[in-house]
Amino acid sequence: MTAPLAVNHTSLFPSVTVSFNLAAGVSLSQATARIDSVKARLGAPTTLHTFFSGTLLAFRQSLAREPLLIVTALLAVYIVLGILYESLVHPLTIISTLPSASVWAMLALLLFHQDLNIISLIAIILLIGIVKKNGIMMVDFALDAERTSHASPRDAVMQACLLRFRPILMTTMAAIFGAAPLALGSGMGAELRRPLGITIIGGLVASQLLTLYTTPVVYLLLDRARMAVRRLGMRRSARGKYACLLAACAAACNLGPRYVRPSAPTPAAFKEMTGPEDTLPPGTWRPATPREGELKGKWWELFDEPELDALEERVDTANQSIAAAFEQLMAARALVRQAQAGYYPTVTFTPSYQYATAGSTAAGVFATSSGTMSTATTTTTAATAHGTSTINTFSLPLEASWAPDLWGRVRNAVAQNRFAAQVSAADLENTKLTAHATLAESYFQLRGQDALQELYDRTIVADRRTLEITRGLAQTGVGDQEAVAQAAVTLANFEATATNLAINRTLYEHAIATLVGQPPAQFSLPARPLTTKVPSIPVLVPSLLLERRPDVAAAERAMAQANAAIGVARAAYFPTLNLTPTGGLESSSLATLISVPALFFSLGVSASELVFDGGLRSATERQYLALYRASVAAYRQTVLTALQQVEDYLATLRIVSQQIGRQTAAVDAARQHLELAVGRYTTGIDPYLNVISAQTTLLADEQTLVSLRVTHLTAAVQLVEALGGGWQGLGRAP
Repeated sequence: MTAPLAVNHTSLFPSVTVSFNLAAGVSLSQATARIDSVKARLGAPTTLHTFFSGTLLAFRQSLAREPLLIVTALLAVYIVLGILYESLVHPLTIISTLPSASVWAMLALLLFHQDLNIISLIAIILLIGIVKKNGIMMVDFALDAERTSHASPRDAVMQACLLRFRPILMTTMAAIFGAAPLALGSGMGAELRRPLGITIIGGLVASQLLTLYTTPVVYLLLDRARMAVRRLGMRRSARGKYACLLAACAAACNLGPRYVRPSAPTPAAFKEMTGPEDTLPPGTWRPATPREGELKGKWWELFDEPELDALEERVDTANQSIAAAFEQLMAARALVRQAQAGYYPTVTFTPSYQYATAGSTAAGVFATSSGTMSTATTTTTAATAHGTSTINTFSLPLEASWAPDLWGRVRNAVAQNRFAAQVSAADLENTKLTAHATLAESYFQLRGQDALQELYDRTIVADRRTLEITRGLAQTGVGDQEAVAQAAVTLANFEATATNLAINRTLYEHAIATLVGQPPAQFSLPARPLTTKVPSIPVLVPSLLLERRPDVAAAERAMAQANAAIGVARAAYFPTLNLTPTGGLESSSLATLISVPALFFSLGVSASELVFDGGLRSATERQYLALYRASVAAYRQTVLTALQQVEDYLATLRIVSQQIGRQTAAVDAARQHLELAVGRYTTGIDPYLNVISAQTTLLADEQTLVSLRVTHLTAAVQLVEALGGGWQGLGRAP
């Protein structure tokens, strides 16, 4: 009888290792099942303990983790879809397509006598993605039809089935034809490719036929359940948190009040447009006709001034106020993206290495930890001389943290910032409109100064000629030196006034240079007479004015922003849920760091609720409610101001146009008066004072006519500005 040369021990107990190989066509799962049945039939004593090691141990550990991995994958898909659709219901419609695909994929494997191995699992995961996109196409189209076309859920999902059937069929056939070579191929490596192709084809052929019918049914059933729970929550709204908790089970709970644009006082028509159009003076306004392209884009081209058009083109790119407003819009859009980051988890990667030594008297084996990692896997190596222990720890951890938006806090914060970005967009358009209108007004004011300069130049030439006449009459004895002195004084006064006109023209020229983004020293406009005619400006009805004025749109979006802030404040009443999964690789040796045994995973769940805050939350909610009411009042005041401005400039155009006609007649009469006065003076009938009086009257009338023409043009520009210019309104797309 012989004894073994060495006895193996495991944890101080004698142990024996039994190794085996797999027969052809036998899987590890079958082998482990057979071993477990044999062990049960042996009737081994309780002191005999058995366990697996090596490849079989790794197989069992991976098999035990598979349900958790599948559940985690489905949860990740659900979370991503919930963020996409901002709902807890519609992701269930899409996920409902997955069971049939998986079942039919495994049936296909059984039919063709293929094992459910790692390649088959990969194929099932690929199949999930392919099948899921079909449900996404239908649900996405149905939701868009509900939100934009206000269609019923039944009509919306019916349209989705009809319009998305062709893309679904095309993508399915493309996937089947792409997997066919994998299933039918032969040669080296065919045993690995064949399960992949069979799984994809088998799952697609059968599941697509089912999901085309089941997806609309599930969509309608879940929509009915969501509406039923919402109605139940509305009936119990007095119970506050519990009603919202019920609603959250069916759809993402939004505690903010539903935004409806408040009414504003808008008459059916403008008062200054009540007269018949054919009785209006030319160049005032006209009613806009349906489908007419009124005031679109470059509205200043209505005035037919090429020089003005060239200046206006430079405003959008060179004006610094517009540039500042544009950057503010970019900052507001960045804030939207910052708020949207709250939908997603944060992931931290903190690789680390730790080295530690201890003397021989240290108790036990060291266990170290790094950050939020669990206890590190360690190894102890005894030193030969000093009896010290050495510990090495290599870790590659990933830690995530995510707070689901159960009460709509993030959603309302995103909406609040999105509305603020729309306010900034409207402010940018308002800045552009103001800059363009100010430039047009300054241009016409400058041309008005040129017209006045031309008027004074003509008057000075005429007065010089009159002075020569008075001198000749004085020399012949018909006149006297007093008339000569009076003519000289009149000429000097006109020349002094003409010199003063250059001040206003210079100021307007400097203002235009600033508006086009150029230093005044490098900018000049040559003098040119005022020949611009006032165009007929199409005027909209008051109700359309609310959509075309940028300042009105900004005030309306500010109301929506304040309304969303109420939802953010109300979400503070409810608890917050935090999920903190942690996973990664950890080992005592670099050689084994990238391996399955080095994997670790943990999941932490926590909830927190503020119990007492001294009334802070209720005071914050009242603050935002008051701010919303203030924004409503500001919106209505902005609407009233817009209506007032349109009425003001309509009246100004109408009255000034009538006044120009009468003033033109006055100028003609004053010119005839001057001709008579000069004739009577040269014949010695009247003194020269009558000529001076006639000259002063004519100059004053001509000055008034020039001022009226400038007022007429600037009033037309102001009416265009009051109507919103060429702006077509804010887009409401998120």
